[in-house]
Amino acid sequence: MSELHLTSVREHLNDFLEPAVKDNLFCLDFLHRVLTQEAVARNAKSLDRRMKYAAFPYHKTIGEFDFGFQTSVTRRGPACP
Repeated sequence: MSELHLTSVREHLNDFLEPAVKDNLFCLDFLHRVLTQEAVARNAKSLDRRMKYAAFPYHKTIGEFDFGFQTSVTRRGPACP
């Protein structure tokens, strides 16, 4: 796993093995779970890295956006022609 740079799988392998043995998972199901976890972890790490690189003064989400203040933006998005 280290050679393939599967760091999330390496760190959480036991978390996957125990339920896989208990539930008698097929190999492909086990592999799917493990690789999905790796992809999710890589995407999260990539987003975190890009946010740090962007050096935003603060982090805001769309849920925190004040639509009342900015009246040109609606919750629905741009109008469809």
